[in-house]
Amino acid sequence: MTDHFEHNIDDHEDPAASSTSLVGFIGVVLLVVTMLGVTALYYNVKASQEQDVVLDEPFIEVERVRTEQEQRLTAPARWEERDDGGEVTRELVIPLERAMKIVVEEYGAAEVSPTASASGDMP
Repeated sequence: MTDHFEHNIDDHEDPAASSTSLVGFIGVVLLVVTMLGVTALYYNVKASQEQDVVLDEPFIEVERVRTEQEQRLTAPARWEERDDGGEVTRELVIPLERAMKIVVEEYGAAEVSPTASASGDMP
């Protein structure tokens, strides 16, 4: 005969199963929604950074190179030294427009046929 002794007759320590399952279910739903929101935010920021760094940067570089080349084409005539594997050579660099005038003066505009000038061939 074992007598079961209850410490507090009116005190029940276990909560009701329905309220525990409801709180658990709401907690799981909030956890899933939070995880999906953080994941969406992460990929949105990642795509934005890729847009800024990977896709937009080359256009800036292309513009810089284009500006540098235009400056070299329109700069005044100058001597440039180039190092070709230990051998330093000096070259005269002249603007493109001036070089075209010199070529026309040297070869003569009348000697160039329309088909040759269209194809880029010189006599």
